[in-house]
Amino acid sequence: MEEVAPDTSTARHHSSTICYSDIMKGVSKFSKTVPPCDAIRYIGHDLKDERDVLIVRYFKFEQSVEIFTFHSSRCDDVARGELFVLCLEGQSKIRAVECGHRSFLSLHEALLNCYRNAPGVIFSLRKAMRHQFHNARQGRQEPLSDYVDRYHSLWKRVSSLPGGCELNENSVTKIFVDSFAFTDE
Repeated sequence: MEEVAPDTSTARHHSSTICYSDIMKGVSKFSKTVPPCDAIRYIGHDLKDERDVLIVRYFKFEQSVEIFTFHSSRCDDVARGELFVLCLEGQSKIRAVECGHRSFLSLHEALLNCYRNAPGVIFSLRKAMRHQFHNARQGRQEPLSDYVDRYHSLWKRVSSLPGGCELNENSVTKIFVDSFAFTDE
């Protein structure tokens, strides 16, 4: 009796379908729209000018990528790229399609460059990130472990920027330790 090899294309497609549906449940769409609540959340104040809008877009984009990366980690790079495009709206989706990349890593880098490298943004972004570091405080009811995670996440974002916002690990550690002086106020 001849052995018949299983149809792997269906299995691959089926696992991708499961992967796609799981991801789409956990990921919201990324939109360039910047409502006032996003400004407060990402930069700590109302929008003052177009640079603030661009900075908030960058932060929103990075956060949506972080969530997407978490939910899509089981998929291969091309499948992630296809799903990533589905999670974009408006001009962001158009840019992603026009750049011609199918890989998630390439799409992410191309779009990241659009948001981060817009004229005047990198300087303002560095300034905003330094401000966030110097004003980071543990919340009243926030567990220390959550504060450490939040601070570490902030450091990861800063260190990914060109020049690291002129901050290094030693200065960030000092700022972190100094932030505890404000916890009893």
